[in-house]
Amino acid sequence: MTTMDTHVPSAEDTLGPGFACLADWVTTTDHKKIGRLYLGAGALTALASLVIAALLAAEGIDINRELLGAGSLTQLFTLQRFGLLYLTLAPIVVGVAVAVVPLQVGARSIAFPRLAAAGFWAWLVGAGLAVYAVVMNGGPGGGEPRFVDLFILATMLTMAGLLASIGSVAVTVLTTRAPGMNLRRLPYLAWSSLVMALALVVALPAVMGLLLYLYVGHHYPSLADFSGNQAFGGVVGFGFTQPFTLVFLLPVLGFAADAVATATH
Repeated sequence: MTTMDTHVPSAEDTLGPGFACLADWVTTTDHKKIGRLYLGAGALTALASLVIAALLAAEGIDINRELLGAGSLTQLFTLQRFGLLYLTLAPIVVGVAVAVVPLQVGARSIAFPRLAAAGFWAWLVGAGLAVYAVVMNGGPGGGEPRFVDLFILATMLTMAGLLASIGSVAVTVLTTRAPGMNLRRLPYLAWSSLVMALALVVALPAVMGLLLYLYVGHHYPSLADFSGNQAFGGVVGFGFTQPFTLVFLLPVLGFAADAVATATH
């Protein structure tokens, strides 16, 4: 009588502990890990935004002495405006919502976990391409047509990634709550995240449609009365300023309300 070895080597056995850990984070569908990925990336971009703000402040100290060129100033302003909202505030807020809201509503996991994970990687790739395009003289007011196009498309990819992740949070709150938990019993963070998600589901596709309009107008100027690199602020500027930015602050208010309610019993 013989026995057969049915042991199947794990990822750690074949790749080693370091690569196995990396593969686990890259392929994860755990909402807590996805939230941590968003938070970690948002913290790194926050540091980069602070560096850019320091450079712009240093440029404004002495107006008679130019530290940076005019073209560099335009690109730095673009990076700061785009980076503070979509590369810092948005990933931090979305990361907290993805990690915490399913726990608050008693769900076993976030709805559509693969979609939420794909949203993070789409956001990360889009953010990297957008920064690269601005560095290469793309973006609003950029002089390189190829990188102007790249910035527009990368911004759309960034927004699509955020929309995928926050859409998963909205579906989680609406459909996978624990038995007996109705909407009136939701914690403040879950409620505010739901309101933010529904607002972004309506607003972000509109911004993405205008970005596509800019892309077409940049390629075919005869079809539009503007150039994609010069009309960026006028056409989609609302997507980077108030009141649009206030939508991302809603979960911050919800988190503060939960903290106050818990601290004061």
